[in-house]
Formats: sequence, C-alpha cells, structure tokens
Amino acid sequence: MGVVVVPLLPDLLEVNDESIFDSSFYKSGKGEYIESDKGEPKEADPNAADADNPVNPQTNKPYTNEEMERFSQLRERFPDNSLIPK
Repeated sequence: MGVVVVPLLPDLLEVNDESIFDSSFYKSGKGEYIESDKGEPKEADPNAADADNPVNPQTNKPYTNEEMERFSQLRERFPDNSLIPK
C-alpha cells in the first residue's frame, strides 16, 4: 500500500473575504423562487395514516401508510415472521 499524494489546485487554496452572495458563483444562477400557479397536486403527506393501521406501541400513534407499505414488503420477504405488524 503506497501513499497517494493529491496536488492541491492554487485556486482552491485562495482565501478571500468575499461572501458567497457577492461571488460570481451566486450571480451566475437565479436567486429567486417563483411558485407555480398551476394547480399541481401536492405530494402525499408522508405522515398520513389510515384509520385501520395498527398502533405503534412506542408512540401510541398509528403506523403511517409509508411504514405499512414497508411492512408489507418485509412480510413478502419473511412470510413466517409474526413480529411484523399487519
């Protein structure tokens, strides 16, 4: 095993007091965000839970639909595991 020496580029070592907001990097891009007025559907809430989801004993809240989907994938891989919530 040898030692790998990586040469440092002089530009990367240059230190200045310029803020990122004053830099050419920042000025080259768009510095604004405009939300679309189109009625695009919002992403599903990752914390959404159906009424029939079992309750998590650690939080006393129902498991989320996302967690239930992961449990169903685990049940497919481990069909005889009785510890996976149904």
